[in-house]
Amino acid sequence: MRDFAQSGVPLRLRVVIATLNVFMESQVEFTDEGHGFCQALADVATIAILQNQAAKEARNVNGRLQRALDSRITVEQAMSILAERLHVDMAAAFALLRRYARDNNRQLSQVAAAAGLPVCVVTRCCSHGSYPSGLLSELVIPN
Repeated sequence: MRDFAQSGVPLRLRVVIATLNVFMESQVEFTDEGHGFCQALADVATIAILQNQAAKEARNVNGRLQRALDSRITVEQAMSILAERLHVDMAAAFALLRRYARDNNRQLSQVAAAAGLPVCVVTRCCSHGSYPSGLLSELVIPN
């Protein structure tokens, strides 16, 4: 059976995030030069790991921001459609969308996407209800 040696070098940047394990075929003492080389390798590995994590987080944030922007565009378009069809201002159209979403336990962006479709049907006007005066009490949106 062979004798193997091993050593661990910390991957760190302010704190230790992992360890670089070094395995050797024989029991040898690490020289300062060998230890410096392993630490340099560990530092490069640390930078690569942290850069990869930062890139993943940036992609995640960019994706969330893009979805928020797309959702806002959809909501604005739906508000415009409702405002034009119902002859109300944008604030009242937004209130209608928001109320419908809350009352039906749906996301505002889902309601807005459905409200922009031509198959959207508007029914039953009300003057006294849970919606602001002059707005519709029911908005039938396909699932």
